[in-house]
Amino acid sequence: MDVAGAWLQRLPTGQALWIGAAGIVLVSTLLRLWFEMRPSTRRLRASVHAFEGTLLALILAAMIALSFLQVLLRNFFDTSLLWIDPLLRHLVLWVGLLGAALASRSGRHINVDALSRLLSDAGLRIARAGTNLLAAVVTLLLALACFRLVRDEVDFARDAFLGLPVWSVQIVMPLALLMMSSRFLGHAVDASRGRGLRPPPPEVRG
Repeated sequence: MDVAGAWLQRLPTGQALWIGAAGIVLVSTLLRLWFEMRPSTRRLRASVHAFEGTLLALILAAMIALSFLQVLLRNFFDTSLLWIDPLLRHLVLWVGLLGAALASRSGRHINVDALSRLLSDAGLRIARAGTNLLAAVVTLLLALACFRLVRDEVDFARDAFLGLPVWSVQIVMPLALLMMSSRFLGHAVDASRGRGLRPPPPEVRG
């Protein structure tokens, strides 16, 4: 077993894991809602949002640069760096999950929205609260499944690249899904309070 990943094995399993993960989602949601109600935290929230976008952009830029480097090495020097290919595969995972978490923050994730224009405000409030609550539960279940996968990778003690264990690059899966679950739960609370149900009308310029 990887010594650095031993802390994962010490975390609870079964029902205790469910309660712990649900508690993390609930507490983080309450904290986010509390911060949003305080104007003094606006700069802090903007900094956190900027960090998320910057991190995602840096990872994407690294993927492009490493892919270009690999093409140059193979086409002009008849060689390659063996660690780049597995690194790129894992970076795709990071970009996908962090991008999904970023999209869920502002409600820009992919969704089927065919009936919202036909619903009344009360019906739309119920529909938005219900769908976001369901999304929060689904992403929480996926986070628990990914956590078990990461725990198994600790037992297998496989290397991803450059001596890094596989679990260390897959840990983003449960963490990003927990973040998404928290944000969906926050959207459900906002919808139940009638916030952000319909987009603002477009500006009319004279």
